[in-house]
Amino acid sequence: MAGSQTLLSLAGRMIKDAAIWRSAVVVCGFNIMLFSYYLHGPFLFAKLGFSSMQFGLSGLVLASATIVGSQVNKHLLRTKRKPTQIIQLASWLSLLGAIGVYILGESVLILLPIMLVVIGFSLAIPNVLAGALHAYQAQVGSAGALFGLSYYLMIGFAMTLVAKMGDLGLVLLIVSLMMVVISAINHCSVRGENCNKPKA
Repeated sequence: MAGSQTLLSLAGRMIKDAAIWRSAVVVCGFNIMLFSYYLHGPFLFAKLGFSSMQFGLSGLVLASATIVGSQVNKHLLRTKRKPTQIIQLASWLSLLGAIGVYILGESVLILLPIMLVVIGFSLAIPNVLAGALHAYQAQVGSAGALFGLSYYLMIGFAMTLVAKMGDLGLVLLIVSLMMVVISAINHCSVRGENCNKPKA
């Protein structure tokens, strides 16, 4: 009983924590962008006359982008870049990639801008997850489980909407724009600034 009350108390605290919600939305958003490619990609490749095996090989191209993102992330952390700055960079890279996908439309060349989205994913996710639960170190196990539950529920709900939209470029544009805005708010929040207050 005491354990249940403690978990409920923790859940209530996390529900009221705007920073946790922003982190969950960022994790959700970057996952949606990646999953959207794997949802819509097979149909696009089939429409262009490629086989399912050839679509599968595109995963090797994106895997190389993951490696690039990982190495860039390590370099940025070594140069003392703040995680919030790296997440902002990831968001802008994803937006640039989304614009490329939207412009190229139904072309196998979308793999090039999709690589930017994947690099953004590789930059953002480790930094979000590393900092999301700093305020919950005393209950990090339970907090991590609740945090994971929150963004997986978001991803599940969002992917049903993505499936209905049927436009990869538009999905990426909408989500990446959201990531740019939320990552900017996160950066201001960490620095203790009022994001709406113009600088003197």
